[in-house]
Amino acid sequence: MNLANDPKYDKWDDQLQSPVVSYNLNHPMNLAAFEALPDHAKKEYLKTLKRDHGAGLKQIAQMLGVTTATAKELMIANDVSPKGKRPQDADATWQAFLGDYVFPEIPERNASP
Repeated sequence: MNLANDPKYDKWDDQLQSPVVSYNLNHPMNLAAFEALPDHAKKEYLKTLKRDHGAGLKQIAQMLGVTTATAKELMIANDVSPKGKRPQDADATWQAFLGDYVFPEIPERNASP
């Protein structure tokens, strides 16, 4: 049975097609790149940073270019606990993940123009 030329199924098939979007969650990113992710990817990224790359709150804040308070808010907003003990080899694992990534500057609080 060949349905390729059946107009009834052509319309049905068109409804199933949608663009494929992928995100590389295995590299460091700044806040702008993080904010561009959909909510489910933000949560997965933060969990991956902690679980697989040994990141703690301070490391995540530094990578994103935000204060630790802002990083904590981002983690809580994405249902990821900012608490937890880092593994013993966390520093080496984190450095391997970062590679030659250059940290963005963290804006100063109450900075006057």
